[in-house]
This record gives sequence, C-alpha cells and structure tokens, in this order.
Amino acid sequence: MNNILYAVLKNIFPEHLELTRIAIKAFARAAPYTNRNFRIDEQRAYIMNAVLNAAKIQDEEVLDHLMQAIVDIARVNYDYLEEYI
Repeated sequence: MNNILYAVLKNIFPEHLELTRIAIKAFARAAPYTNRNFRIDEQRAYIMNAVLNAAKIQDEEVLDHLMQAIVDIARVNYDYLEEYI
C-alpha cells in the first residue's frame, strides 16, 4: 500500500477528532486514486475497515468528507465493493 495512504488511514481516531478530520479530508482527496489498492484483497480490506470505522464518528465534517470519499471509491472501485454493500 502506498505509504501516504497508509499514514492517512492510520490517523483516524474517534478520540482525536481534529486529527481524524484532517485524515478524512486527505483521504477524500485520495479516494479517486485507490483503484490499484482495491485490486489487492488486504489493501481493500484495510481501506474499507478504516472507512467503516470512520463512519461511526458523530461529526458532521468527518461524515461529509467521508461520504465524498465513499462516492469516489464507488465510482472507481464498484466491482470490488460487493462484500461491503
């Protein structure tokens, strides 16, 4: 997995809201470029686990950016999302 993408995703912590906001914003910008990562099962699972955990955070800004990321992920990686839908 790309080191930058990994670093962004590992900084999603509900107890550190400001850091999570920054990480989710960065991920939302990177989401359209994750197709290569979604082709690899372990990387896809890591990304989707981070996305699903972030979706539990009750913060409007986090959820807005997360929804943007999910739309972009679905647009470019739809064929890999069956097990998550």
